[in-house]
Amino acid sequence: MKSVIQLTVFLAFVAPACAQAVIPIGEIQGSAHRSPLEGREVTTEGIVTKVDKNGFYLQSARPDKFSETSEAIYVYRPNSNVEVGNLLRLDGRVEEWKWGKEEDPNLTLTQLRGKNIGILSKRVALPGPMVLDTLLRNIPEAIKKPGSPFDPGLNAMDFWESLEHMRVVFRNSIIIGPRSPYDEIAVRAARAGPGPVTKKGGLKLTRFDSNSARVLVALRPENEHAYNTGDRIRIPIEGVVTYSFGNFKIVTTKVTSPPTPAKAPTPQVPSIPDRALTIASFNVENLYPGSSDEKFAALAAIITGQLLSPTILGLQEIQDNSGPADDDVVDADATLKKLIRFIREARGPDYRFTQINPINRADGGRPGSNIRNAFLYDPQQVNWKSSYRLRHASFDRSEERNYTGTRKPLVAEFDFEEKEWIVINCHLRSKRGDGPSYGSLRPPVRFTQPQRLEQTRRVRAHVAQLRAKRPRSGIVVLGDLNDFEFSPPLRELSGKGELINLVEDLPVEDRYTYIFQGMSQALDHILVTPDLARRAGIFIAHVNADKSVQLRSSDHDPILAWFPFH
Repeated sequence: MKSVIQLTVFLAFVAPACAQAVIPIGEIQGSAHRSPLEGREVTTEGIVTKVDKNGFYLQSARPDKFSETSEAIYVYRPNSNVEVGNLLRLDGRVEEWKWGKEEDPNLTLTQLRGKNIGILSKRVALPGPMVLDTLLRNIPEAIKKPGSPFDPGLNAMDFWESLEHMRVVFRNSIIIGPRSPYDEIAVRAARAGPGPVTKKGGLKLTRFDSNSARVLVALRPENEHAYNTGDRIRIPIEGVVTYSFGNFKIVTTKVTSPPTPAKAPTPQVPSIPDRALTIASFNVENLYPGSSDEKFAALAAIITGQLLSPTILGLQEIQDNSGPADDDVVDADATLKKLIRFIREARGPDYRFTQINPINRADGGRPGSNIRNAFLYDPQQVNWKSSYRLRHASFDRSEERNYTGTRKPLVAEFDFEEKEWIVINCHLRSKRGDGPSYGSLRPPVRFTQPQRLEQTRRVRAHVAQLRAKRPRSGIVVLGDLNDFEFSPPLRELSGKGELINLVEDLPVEDRYTYIFQGMSQALDHILVTPDLARRAGIFIAHVNADKSVQLRSSDHDPILAWFPFH
């Protein structure tokens, strides 16, 4: 009886503030990305479907007849003391809220800045969720720019907007992007959409666009399961649709179940002729002496196992000896010596290394970590002659407020079987800062691409100089080029056949070294002159990119090329 009296008093207290006409949530959302009532004070009703520290999600108990309008809204009200299942009447100010800075190309989310809240019923049945398995079979492939005529049947951006904040369920999903450091996975329904399926079950990016049928799922913090590409989640994923950092996604309302693992494919190891020079490229993801011994051991196992202890190994993301500490340390000899020790313990060669220290805080990467490119080489097979850094204005542009430039390419010269080999190890400008697929700029603006274009022009010009002066030398360009095989920077690097990208010799479903938000893509490449390409072999060891963040040694897969000789 006491709780009923308290509730009656509470409702009587808020009733005057909620006395104006109730406006349905669908009318507040409207058939557009921004609310037609933006800036107005309104009163509405709905059922609480999820609560977080800043507020709660509210969905209409009586949806309207218009499928293009969302029936849910987010109410910003910290410490609201409401619970899932409460039926509320409340008033508030209609706002369009945006992640990040005002100039960032993110979309806005319609929300209410909640004021007076009245509980009409403490416990009612939640609105039925929309079944994404069914809806995604008809999702448009096109992602049109904001301001286009609003049509969820023709524009994927409008499709997701029409579900903003609503309850959804994914009944049987396939993982196409493993668990990331941000505790997100990417899933798809039965229809994969455009783009071939990779050997592990992911989606291969084959053109500049996002696959509209992919869905990001934000996992709950208490969920510790590993999720790998190709795994299935057979117990329904339940949550609400939201948007952050350029993507629509599902924020789960209960712990996502463990996956059903995909059948593990037989590990692949390339078949290489006995008499061949082997050269590999491997981004080892911010390696420094403080990285765990498990990481070093896993990298060594890949290098000696899937890569068959290559004669020359180009490494990217080697940090200095103090790693992320922003101090005056620049040397990376301890990092490289520790990796060599673990390789030796894995019965690999007793490698030597060559690298050149950058100026402190002058190159890309985390400020103070001084990441750089380096080579390991087997002195029993090749003779190292010299190394130098390729310098150009395109490698020195400001990238972040706290540091400048990108990693300068490292060029190393070796003698092997009476032939000179020149290997250029690159780690080009990252894509960080490019416009998202679901953003306010359509098509997405690739802000970072011009710098990579200049960088590849410079690398190709250097290759041309080397070929003119030393026509008998073998020339190889490798590394994390941070762009796709079909991109303008890679086409610029290839020129008119001056360099051949060996990655393009692989089947499309095998042509990836990295997975970003559910899209398998090739960022790492090995390019060679045409005379070398005619006899070369190429292999990508899919040992990292498809794995959950807890299980991998790097976020990149390594590449191995071999060159038979007579």
